[in-house]
Amino acid sequence: MMQFYLAYQPIIDFFLLSVGFGYSQQIALRAGVFSIATAGFAALGSYCVAILATETDVPIFLTVILGTALAAGVGGLLAFPLARLRGAFQAIATLAFVQIILSLLLYGEGFTGGALGIVGIPREVNTWILLLVVAATMFVLWNIGRSGMGRVFNALRQEESVASSLGVNIGKYHIIAFILSGALGGLFGGLQSLYPALFTGTAPRWA
Repeated sequence: MMQFYLAYQPIIDFFLLSVGFGYSQQIALRAGVFSIATAGFAALGSYCVAILATETDVPIFLTVILGTALAAGVGGLLAFPLARLRGAFQAIATLAFVQIILSLLLYGEGFTGGALGIVGIPREVNTWILLLVVAATMFVLWNIGRSGMGRVFNALRQEESVASSLGVNIGKYHIIAFILSGALGGLFGGLQSLYPALFTGTAPRWA
């Protein structure tokens, strides 16, 4: 069993990271938001964690929290100009957001390292941490789905006009969806930046 795990560990870890990014995309789509901004949120979380981990003495677990908060905050801000857009127009706007983020990261060489990236990032994440975070994410989203918020999201996805006629504040729930999407994208982007390129068997310190 251990030999199987070691042989397929990179694939397992990549799958777990992809599940997190998938949930970031899914929570927005569930609320009727045609967003493809997950890549931008993941980039913000990843670079925030990488910069804090290499340039400051902030504990590793706190850098992940800060990266998650940054992406969630940007998601909330992004929701305001996109609140009046729908469908393909919303998708194009979120794609423009991703391109802006990538351009800023690429040309902000003094801060982000540009095309060369950031070196010396501590490798603190392994399969068990990813599995724990994915399980916690699934549990939280499962509870959201069973709550009143989840039912509102379902109504918005199926028919916005009906939800609006029932008194649902569409803009408010779109903002919540963007914040949740940004938080998940930033969280798993931060974890990906701390993931080792090659398995070393070193236990993460998280301190």
